[in-house]
Amino acid sequence: MSKKIVILNGSPRPKGNTSALVEEFKRGAEEAGCTVTVFMLDKMDIHGCKGCFGGGKNPDSPCVQKDDMGKIYPVYREADVVVLASPLYYWNLSGQLRTAFDRLLAVAVCGGSLRWQSAIPIMQIPRRILSSSWLRRGMASMMLLGIIRTL
Repeated sequence: MSKKIVILNGSPRPKGNTSALVEEFKRGAEEAGCTVTVFMLDKMDIHGCKGCFGGGKNPDSPCVQKDDMGKIYPVYREADVVVLASPLYYWNLSGQLRTAFDRLLAVAVCGGSLRWQSAIPIMQIPRRILSSSWLRRGMASMMLLGIIRTL
């Protein structure tokens, strides 16, 4: 059974470690027969959530703001798996990913399903706090979080 996967890449570096991890994840998922859509959030025009709850009337355009989130909403609604990929900045997700993730509130307000089976964090800890044996493995600061929708 083929799954639809959407990846929100919050890294500002298209050739960085997080993007490399995303590409490997995508390759493996496609080899397994899944359909994968990747959004490079840093290259998109996405405004911050206003918290206005003014949308929610049209499932095709759930938010009152008109920006590149309009490209993400339809793919997100149809996804079986949502993957959030981000470097760790101050032990948190990147601003690009947090901004896009906040805007997904519009789908919930519009009656979208938010039932998730599980959230799986896969983290690599920043180099400066790892032991020397870990440093030799070249671990980088990144996080990949997969959220699997209940079918």
